[in-house]
Amino acid sequence: MEISAQEFHKKIQNKEDLFLLDVRTKEEYEEDNISNTILIPIKVLDTKLNEIPKNKLIITICAHGNRSLRAAQFLNAHGYKALSLEGGMEAWNNLIINEAAS
Repeated sequence: MEISAQEFHKKIQNKEDLFLLDVRTKEEYEEDNISNTILIPIKVLDTKLNEIPKNKLIITICAHGNRSLRAAQFLNAHGYKALSLEGGMEAWNNLIINEAAS
């Protein structure tokens, strides 16, 4: 139910048709986010299901991977296909920093 930052990066590079769902708070999202993500905080996710497509792979994103894993589990239980970004934004930012350094 999780996807590593490396595998997620490959999917983005391959231009796969993904729905990127950030489940952090608005304040966290405004500090740092991945391009083309949609913000739906986990606290209101159950009221916003109509805004999430069922025909795309959903990648859920949070700070460290805990909220996004709960969100992915919730979405999968409701008929969506969702994966949580393992390690969240922390893992993503570490990957991008390491790639830029090499």
